[in-house]
Amino acid sequence: MLYLHKTRFVQIRYLLKCLTVCCLLLTAVFSRAERQLRVVFYNTENFFDCKDDSLTRDEDFLPGGSYAWSPKRFLQKTEQLARVLAVAGEESFPHLVGLAEVENEDCLQFLLRASSLKNAAYRYIYAESADPRGIDVCLLYNRFVFKPLAWESIRPSFSDENKKSRDILFVSGLLPNKQVLHVFVCHLPSRYGGVRASEKFRRQAAGQLRVRVDSLFSKEPNALILIMGDFNDEPCDLSLSRDLGARNPQEPYQPAALYNMMWPLMNKPAYGSHKYQGRWLMIDQIIVSSALLYEEPLQQESPPVPRLLEAKVRFDDFLLVKDEKYLGYKPFRTYEAHRYIGGYSDHLPVCLDIPF
Repeated sequence: MLYLHKTRFVQIRYLLKCLTVCCLLLTAVFSRAERQLRVVFYNTENFFDCKDDSLTRDEDFLPGGSYAWSPKRFLQKTEQLARVLAVAGEESFPHLVGLAEVENEDCLQFLLRASSLKNAAYRYIYAESADPRGIDVCLLYNRFVFKPLAWESIRPSFSDENKKSRDILFVSGLLPNKQVLHVFVCHLPSRYGGVRASEKFRRQAAGQLRVRVDSLFSKEPNALILIMGDFNDEPCDLSLSRDLGARNPQEPYQPAALYNMMWPLMNKPAYGSHKYQGRWLMIDQIIVSSALLYEEPLQQESPPVPRLLEAKVRFDDFLLVKDEKYLGYKPFRTYEAHRYIGGYSDHLPVCLDIPF
C-alpha cells in the first residue's frame, strides 16, 4: 500500500515538473512574441484547388486543364507552402503572413488543417476580389499575438472600367503590448501587356492606397502601419516612390511617413524577390510607417531614434535552381510555361522583424 502511494506521488511530481516546463516554454514564446514580430510576405504562384469555380477563369488549373492540375500536385503545393513558412519563421512560425495568388478559402483551410501548419495557431482573413482568374490575397496571423479588431477588402478603381485586379486587404489588430497595428496586404496589377502600358494601373492602385494611409495618419500621426505585398514595381518606380510615397529608410526622419524596407537591398548584386529574363527584381516588399521604424526619444527635445530593422529575401537553397539560360540562380517555380517542374514559386518570400 505504501509502495502504491509513493508511486503515485512520484507520478504526480513528474507531471508537475512537466507542467512547469511547459509553462516556462509558453512564457518564453510569448515573451519573444512581445519583443519581436516576425512578418513574412509570399507570392505563392497559383495556389489553386482542383475544383471548378464557375465565376472565375480557373479552367487551366483543373485536372483536365492546360496545367493538368491534380489533387496530388495540390497536396504537394500545400506542403511546400507550409515548409516555406516554417523555414522563414526560423525559431517559430511567423506571426503575420501575407499571401498572394490564393484561389479561395478552401485552399487556406486545407493549408491550416492538413499540413504541418495545423499546430501553428494560425487564423486567417481572406479578401475575395474581382480578379478574373480568382487569385486573391490573405493574411495569416498567430491568434495569440495578433487579435483582429476590424478588416476591410478595398477594391481599387481604374481609368479603364473593364480593368479588374486584386483587392487590397486592410486589417487592424491588437498586439501583445496593447498597441493597434494597421496592416495592408497588396497584389497590384501585373506587368502583362508591357511595363509602360500597365504602369498607370499600378499607380492608380497605389494612389488609392495612399489615400487610406493618409486617413489613418490624419487621426493618429504615430499610427503603426505595415504594408506588404507584390507590387509588380520596384521601390524606385513611380507607383511606390511617388504615388504611395514610400521613402528610402536611409533618408532623414519624417513624421507620419512611409518607409520601404526593401529599398536598401536594391544595391546588392544578383538579389531580388523575382527574376525575369535574367534580371532580379525587388517587386515583393514590406513598407512601414515612421512609428514602426523609429522609437520615441526619452527626452522630448531629442530626435527620434531609428530601430535596427533589416528586411531580407529568403534565398534558401531549396527555393532556388540553377538558371541555365541566364546563369546564376532563379526561383524554383511550380511551372515553366505549361511544364510542371514541381517547385515552390516564381517568387521568393520576404521578411522583417519588428521589435516592440
